[in-house]
Amino acid sequence: MNRVLLHLGFHKTGTTTAQAFLRENFRIIRQVCVPVLRRKMKTLYPEATEFSRTGQERELRRFRRKFTTLLEELPLQDDLQVLISEENLIGQMPGKFDVWSYDTAPILLGSMLECIRDIFPEPAEVTVLFSTRDAESWARSVWKHTLLADRLTLDLKTMREKLKPASDHQAVLSDLRKEFPKIIFVENNLTSLDDTEFGPATPMVDWLRMPPELRQTLRRIAPQNTSPTMEMAQHLLDLNRSDLNDDELADIKHTLKQEIASLREARQNANTPIESKPDV
Repeated sequence: MNRVLLHLGFHKTGTTTAQAFLRENFRIIRQVCVPVLRRKMKTLYPEATEFSRTGQERELRRFRRKFTTLLEELPLQDDLQVLISEENLIGQMPGKFDVWSYDTAPILLGSMLECIRDIFPEPAEVTVLFSTRDAESWARSVWKHTLLADRLTLDLKTMREKLKPASDHQAVLSDLRKEFPKIIFVENNLTSLDDTEFGPATPMVDWLRMPPELRQTLRRIAPQNTSPTMEMAQHLLDLNRSDLNDDELADIKHTLKQEIASLREARQNANTPIESKPDV
């Protein structure tokens, strides 16, 4: 039987680290499955994020068409394993462009499942994988990320309140399970993955039917996309609220991003714990 794993998020729950793991171990993983990563979906996932912003049917049609094309390019064969990893396939990360929930996730997932049914010659076993976080730490992570990426001027308390619909990951998953009762859903709290063999990537490796001797050759990677400290986040908030023009602000943020990267690298080289978790 063909098997498909849809690794769809949530945003800010170790997805960047998991995807970096797939890239690092690509040559090994492709011996047992077809990994489909962001570089293959550069024109696909923007249609999903645009649909979540606008709700326009034309964006959904474009998403379906491009997802169908992606599947048609797969080397369809018996007992094929396909691993698709991209959190933006369920829409825009809440907190940006006035998107505050995952309300369009069921529609986007439903479209993907229909495309899979249409393209695969035999029924495929589809598993949908999510990593989750508690509402407080997730909202804080989204806030810090958005402060650095955009000119967000909301404080953490306001941001947390607006993100309530999206930050209850269990409620979002419950709705998806009700909508798609025949689909296998797998969820893991990010904290529970800290001490596992491959960190946030462990659930994906567990899903693969990989011989033990091949699994032993996989390389765990360090956490990616670590976020600013709370002190730096407050500084970013002040900058975003300042009279700096966009170019001036962008230059300052570029320097801050370099500082964050240097701090992460130094801590990794020193083999000391990093304050923030993957995708925090």
